[in-house]
Amino acid sequence: MGLNFIQYIWQNRMEEVMHQLKTTNDPLKDIILKVGYMDTPNFIRKFKKETGYTPGQYRKMFSQSDSIGLEPNLEDE
Repeated sequence: MGLNFIQYIWQNRMEEVMHQLKTTNDPLKDIILKVGYMDTPNFIRKFKKETGYTPGQYRKMFSQSDSIGLEPNLEDE
């Protein structure tokens, strides 16, 4: 089943916010405004409902996995 216009816009915004959270250190409010969402608290609620994480938790998960080396160590194999 296809997405309606509102769902399509939300999905694109979510994908872009998730990408920005992973790849930049820009403040969350700036990222949310860049994707065209004006209500930061509401966006955070919707983001958490959809992903299970707040945007801050989501960003921290990815920055931690990059910095503590959770990738497999190929030298041990």
